Amino acid sequence: MKKFTIFLLTIIILLNLSACSKKPDSNISSDNNIIISSNHSSEIMESTTSKNNVSKNSSKQQSNSSKNNANLNENTKSDISNSSLTADYKDLVCREISYYSLEEILIENTQNKIKLFIRLPNDWKLTKSSKNTINILRSGKKIGFLTTSALPKYDEEYDAVSFMNNGSDAMVYTARKKVNKKDVFYRVFSFSSVVNEKFYSTNLQIDYTEIDDVSTVSIVDTANIILPSAEIPPLSKTNGSNQILILGNSFINTSQIGGFINDMFNTSDSNFSATAISRGMAHAEDYAEDVQICNSIKSGKYSYLFLCGFYVYESIPSLYTFKELCKASNTQLVMFPAHNENESIIERALKEHSDVPILSWKNEIDTLIDSGVSYSDFCINDSHKHSTPLAGYVGAHMIYRTIFNNTPPPLSYGAPLTNDYVTSKLEYYVSSGGKTAPENIKKYQIN
Repeated sequence: MKKFTIFLLTIIILLNLSACSKKPDSNISSDNNIIISSNHSSEIMESTTSKNNVSKNSSKQQSNSSKNNANLNENTKSDISNSSLTADYKDLVCREISYYSLEEILIENTQNKIKLFIRLPNDWKLTKSSKNTINILRSGKKIGFLTTSALPKYDEEYDAVSFMNNGSDAMVYTARKKVNKKDVFYRVFSFSSVVNEKFYSTNLQIDYTEIDDVSTVSIVDTANIILPSAEIPPLSKTNGSNQILILGNSFINTSQIGGFINDMFNTSDSNFSATAISRGMAHAEDYAEDVQICNSIKSGKYSYLFLCGFYVYESIPSLYTFKELCKASNTQLVMFPAHNENESIIERALKEHSDVPILSWKNEIDTLIDSGVSYSDFCINDSHKHSTPLAGYVGAHMIYRTIFNNTPPPLSYGAPLTNDYVTSKLEYYVSSGGKTAPENIKKYQIN
């Protein structure tokens, strides 16, 4: 996240909004009030843009309608009019909002599970208008809306600024639309992200005079998008053993996942314990040929087997071996691909063995990176990009949630990392697995 002061100067300079006067509510003339247009599309904003192509410049090839949907593009600024009309909205008197009067709320998209944390004035009342739109009122008057639909078509747009914010693309700009032969102006915010190679956007349109420039910066600078985390796979009843087995290669060792999961087990007094076996360059088929390990699985020593190592086609037939061993001992087999494993091999394994649940450690890390956690926090700078202890914490977090259907307790002082460190890096994920927000935050759902 950009430092507030630098970001503030950048926004004000680029937006050229510093001319907007800042006066208390009581001094706002009724002539300056903005009329809200409700003529917005009901279609969900979605495209099949590739994840790797979504960036500040990703909308160069998109149609003009994408701009009206607040598609994010640094170059949009050059496409937006800077005509003499620009001065009209800069002369408007804007409501001054204290930073301390902003409260954090959660907007959750029930369709794709994307969550938007955003700070809005605490005297704004949010009311559901339709499945994909939430109206915003102040003192009983509608002043704007939040929507996952396409935004209205504006007559002109000014001073657009686009940037990366906490792992999402974002844009803020001023828009003009003629309503009842009168020019009205809005502040428009758009926050977008990509899930499964599909583009989603949550958009906010607000009366221009309802907030000042400083509040505009605060809203954008503190917004945060959380992408959906891995779903807990359906698991069968186990054999009652309180031991689990994790099989993998050097990623198990560098991530210290075994240390994390055992710390979680010990802190929660669960009486569970984990054995995490790490062998350099090992594939799933290597463990399928290990007689000692196979016999220990078949004997019912472990209630769960979390299996990594899907790199080549030869890894897939090994699942037949592990399925037979686990069937004989009523052990729950779970595919648990590490971060560098082959995506095409994983997909093929799932097609051939659809009865085996998957808990994708790989996808969970990628989701957190997409949400704004630094790649270097999860991947060591070596030839194989081995997983770091923070990645190990995430993997252990997933396993704990899978077994107990609950988030793990805080780490003890004996864990590979401190609880303060993982919280500073992962924030809400630590207490929720990315699925819920703290209880004191107001929550709203949208499609």
